[in-house]
Amino acid sequence: MSVARFYREAGQVIDSALAKEGSVKNLCLSSRCRRKKQLYALVCQTLTHRQQIEALLTEADWAAKEPDLTTGLSWVLVHDLLFGPGVQCGGELKEKLMSRKPCLEEAFDSIKGTVEAAASQPRSVLPRHARINTLLVSRKDLLEQLAEEGYSIVEKQADQCVATVSSGQATPAVPVGAIRPNQCVMDAHLENVIAFAPGTDLHAHPLYTGGCLILQQKSSCMSAAELCPPHGATVVDACAAPGNKTTHLASLMNNSGHIYAFDLSPNRLTTLKETCQRAGATCVSARLHDFLKTDVTSKELCKVSHILVDPSCSGSGMVDRLDHLTNNRKEDKAGLAARLSRLAAFQQQAVLHALSFPSASDVVYSTCSIHAEENEDVVTAVLEKCRDWQLVKALPAWHRRGLDSYDCGDCCVRVLPEDGTSGFFLAHFQRSST
Repeated sequence: MSVARFYREAGQVIDSALAKEGSVKNLCLSSRCRRKKQLYALVCQTLTHRQQIEALLTEADWAAKEPDLTTGLSWVLVHDLLFGPGVQCGGELKEKLMSRKPCLEEAFDSIKGTVEAAASQPRSVLPRHARINTLLVSRKDLLEQLAEEGYSIVEKQADQCVATVSSGQATPAVPVGAIRPNQCVMDAHLENVIAFAPGTDLHAHPLYTGGCLILQQKSSCMSAAELCPPHGATVVDACAAPGNKTTHLASLMNNSGHIYAFDLSPNRLTTLKETCQRAGATCVSARLHDFLKTDVTSKELCKVSHILVDPSCSGSGMVDRLDHLTNNRKEDKAGLAARLSRLAAFQQQAVLHALSFPSASDVVYSTCSIHAEENEDVVTAVLEKCRDWQLVKALPAWHRRGLDSYDCGDCCVRVLPEDGTSGFFLAHFQRSST
């Protein structure tokens, strides 16, 4: 793909995000561009400078001078010209931009105060979480490698603080938010989950590129940990891409049994397959298919015992998400209610379909939403329709439960950003004994 086409793909992602056609991450995964990581990085970098770019283009009267360029493409080009490495493409796009460079630089000088103010805004202080992929490396070997690189291995205490143990001498406990760049903290609740200092970039680290470390938020690891299928089980991941939860299931099963992983998008399915290949998850069969249309009585699926349902949601719990940078205006209450109603209808359908699998014994439902409409309301509606299923108390050691105004609340798990990870919700359905 040419650089000019790459810019246009990035611009299209931004335009689609502004039109509320999907999240930035999902739009990048669904793009025809093969360089998805680079695409996502460019879009994120551009949106981070949205405030400055919009002020700059307004000052330069850009819309009147370049009406043929979309908003997203204009933002991407201006980002690389003034905030990035410089415009990398040639041809018509570069000619257009370079002809406007003097007026853009003049506008840039006039909004310098806006640029400096935006740069001074505080950033997220959530730790960078990763999961040890025990399909390819043992916990012991991975931690030894990190120690050789200079990391101090830290064990999490029950009081949510950390104390250094790798040196053989305990040091004073420190809050999770104060994790230093040379520390990695073992999670107290989830086995093989590690927290690094906020902002730690592991994308080029050999442990990540080699599949030994999976970059995954702590809360995102809770779904597979709660479902925890036994070795040899037949499992379904209903909405699987990009595949982090799928590979977590495979790791817990030690690649025994079988996992059927479904996704509707060809591009997202490609990402799912790549994730599984990098992680060594050989027990996974990735299927391009609508989970809601699966035949639960088929020879493949009639023996499925464990199902993970993590469907599309509002993503309202995702602290590092870029949705706040793609809002054209604040969503009114009626608009939000309508959107949540549509999502909840689909989520309820997905869970009900999972509960219809004849051999299913356990179904875990999760979202990265903090809205009750997508969480406790969905669980309550499902339980009313499926009397042969009940909730079991998920992750009983976790302190934050579902909303206590619901009968199902105490069995459910809620996670908020103050817990040191993105917002999340999960519920564990189990077939009643007959």
